[in-house]
Amino acid sequence: MTMNNMIQLAAETTETKSNRVKGIAYSGGTIKQWFSPYPIVIDLAGLKIAAQVPLIYSHEYSPGYRLGMTEVVNTGKQLTFTGEVDADSVIGKNILNGAKKWDWQASIGADIHGGYEVVKENEKIEVNGQEFTGPIAVIRACTLREISVVVLGADAKTNLTIAAALAANNNKGVSEMSKKDNPNLEPEAASVQAAESTQVQASEVPQIQAAVKPENNDIENRIKALETKLTEQAAAEAVRAKREAPGIIVKKEASEMPVGAIISASLQASAGVAPEQMGLSPQVIEAAHKEYRDGMSLKHAVLKAARANGCTDEYISASNWNSVTGYASGLMAGFSNVNLSGILGNVINKNVKRGFEYAEQTWRQIAEIANVNDFKAMNSYRLQANGEFLEVPKGGELKHGSLSEDTWSNSAKTYGMMYAITRTDIINDDQGAITTRGFQFGRKAGITINKKFWAAFLDNASFFTGDKVWSSATALGVEALATAVQKFLARKDSSGEYIGAMPKNLLVPPTLLTLAEQLYNDRQVIATGVGSSKALTPAGNPNAGKYKPLTSVYLEDSGMTGYSATDYYLLDDPMNAATMQVVFLDGRQTPIVESSEAEFNTLGIQFRSYFDFGVAQADSAGGLKADVA
Repeated sequence: MTMNNMIQLAAETTETKSNRVKGIAYSGGTIKQWFSPYPIVIDLAGLKIAAQVPLIYSHEYSPGYRLGMTEVVNTGKQLTFTGEVDADSVIGKNILNGAKKWDWQASIGADIHGGYEVVKENEKIEVNGQEFTGPIAVIRACTLREISVVVLGADAKTNLTIAAALAANNNKGVSEMSKKDNPNLEPEAASVQAAESTQVQASEVPQIQAAVKPENNDIENRIKALETKLTEQAAAEAVRAKREAPGIIVKKEASEMPVGAIISASLQASAGVAPEQMGLSPQVIEAAHKEYRDGMSLKHAVLKAARANGCTDEYISASNWNSVTGYASGLMAGFSNVNLSGILGNVINKNVKRGFEYAEQTWRQIAEIANVNDFKAMNSYRLQANGEFLEVPKGGELKHGSLSEDTWSNSAKTYGMMYAITRTDIINDDQGAITTRGFQFGRKAGITINKKFWAAFLDNASFFTGDKVWSSATALGVEALATAVQKFLARKDSSGEYIGAMPKNLLVPPTLLTLAEQLYNDRQVIATGVGSSKALTPAGNPNAGKYKPLTSVYLEDSGMTGYSATDYYLLDDPMNAATMQVVFLDGRQTPIVESSEAEFNTLGIQFRSYFDFGVAQADSAGGLKADVA
């Protein structure tokens, strides 16, 4: 919308259009951005404005967040913009309503072309009509793509002016608002700034007059009143224009992305980590893919990190590896843009997690998982009711019951190991030092928790006792499973009352897994044998779909005390009664990977992986053991 149209609209109505928005997109000063260690300045002389610059909410590039279009003016000293917010959209309506209560801030999105120029410390440079002292980074060429309405920009002083907010305070007068915003604004300065911001051309006067009814004889007075109002509004905007620049979201080309992020994305891709699990922005992942389509080798990663930290070597060999790895880890440089040990630690951590989850996870389906805050023993209780509910007599007196406590204890312990990416790994460019080795360490961690868990579970001679064990049980089959279910339902708690829970899972050793799956899936059971040897089995399978089959290789591992290839277990839902409990310190259920700075420049790059967990038998009332003779 042009100024001419705005004047016509103002002449036709006494109210300002409430969805109009205007502000300072960029004041020409310094701002901070994640990709630069120095404050940055955008050289407006090299800024291009895209053919369309949409107004959106919070840099969300989805259709539902589009608010409207803007008109942007580059004066060479600052960027200003006007536009309209779509009042029919949900987000647009909320922004307009919010403007009546508080100031919104602005942020712009731009594509950078050709990187940026670094001005050294104490050097002076003039950009956008302002003088700056280094160190700063100057972006010489970029394209403005969008302007966003945000809650917080890079500078808390930035804002947008929305007409709805002005209209809400119109009873106070615009000139009063200007004084309130800046009581020190001198009338002469306001007049000059208003003249620069608002110009009523002679060609506009006939249009204003045409918009007024012929019978009205005070056209001249009304035009002067309109001009005065526009001047006052411009003065208020001049005050706001003194505020500092908003935040800037920048889409960078591959060669301009942070080196550490590119290395991390490329190494993770080489290690087989899925993009959605990398923990990096889509822009970084895309840029890394374009630059290193086939992934990045270990030697290349070390050299790239070293050069980012000031190393001038072009290669890695037996003679210079100590210096190069020192630069890569930030030990040799006076400053560090990239910390290779941290990057490698992050990549290895992803592979450790994948390896950990690759190990058998059956224990998760039958155990209660709890969090602990320290390494102290945690006591858990199961309350058993003694007595029963009695009929209340006419007098209304209730009798007291009692509760007994079944208790078990558990505590977290630390398990871990250490390894290194060695001098040999780096010189030989051994990618497996990151991928295979990290995965195997994670798998070892998974094996560790499995061994601890199943050793505790199988040590059950004094745990599954009384009616919690079916001694001399029949081998698993249709009739045997039916009998086991009957015994499961007949169990009683410590107060002598039936537990009353239904079994959910059928836990078997691998030898019995196929049979257990048939009992769960098959609707019909085929009789075997003929004549007197014919097995007496029902035509249908009463167990179909009832008891989910679970297995663990450790149930028949000869290294485990209590292992058996024939025993099986009916287990309750662990949410109701869990036979086992696993606790994790601070809820961390996968190993932690940390890099160590110790002796990096002589031994390579060292890492340690550890996690804190505890395993204990919990509630025997949660299961029934079929101890097959």
